[in-house]
Amino acid sequence: MKKHKHFPTMNVRPALSSDVDAIARTHVLGWQHAYGGILSPNFLASLSVEQRARMWAEAIEKQVQRLLVVEVAGQVSGFVAFGPCRDDGAHATDFEVWAIYLHPQFIGSGAGQALWLGSLAAMKRRGATRVTLWVLAKNEVAIRFYRAAGFTEDAESRKSIQVGGVPVVEVRYSQNITG
Repeated sequence: MKKHKHFPTMNVRPALSSDVDAIARTHVLGWQHAYGGILSPNFLASLSVEQRARMWAEAIEKQVQRLLVVEVAGQVSGFVAFGPCRDDGAHATDFEVWAIYLHPQFIGSGAGQALWLGSLAAMKRRGATRVTLWVLAKNEVAIRFYRAAGFTEDAESRKSIQVGGVPVVEVRYSQNITG
């Protein structure tokens, strides 16, 4: 089992409007870290914390999805967004992890697992029986995390998309949940 960096306190809680800047910074840094070598360096460098902050402020205000943050030693260090599954043909009890990102310095700290478990509990409370997510096929670190969390690749779900002008393959992972 992987040994985690030790942090004195870790707390998962619903995001507040006062968390928007920290969420936006984490989102941009998370993309730059996770997708370096996959997406265009120019595209990753152009990501805007201010634009992401506006997007997440609106998400918190409209509550289309649920948004949780993890605090490590009192600092917002990651977030997860989840809600009803957006895939065609999804059932009312299918939920989707729309985004999960950590500040790069907290990768391996257990913060990602804390976010996943917090979102899983919230989805179960809302009646979820299945959880899906989409991940870039070349994002090996994320895929290892999702597999360790119990997700499996959905056969024949691969699709080609454009991100920042670069064609990439995205694949859906899912797991059935109960209780």
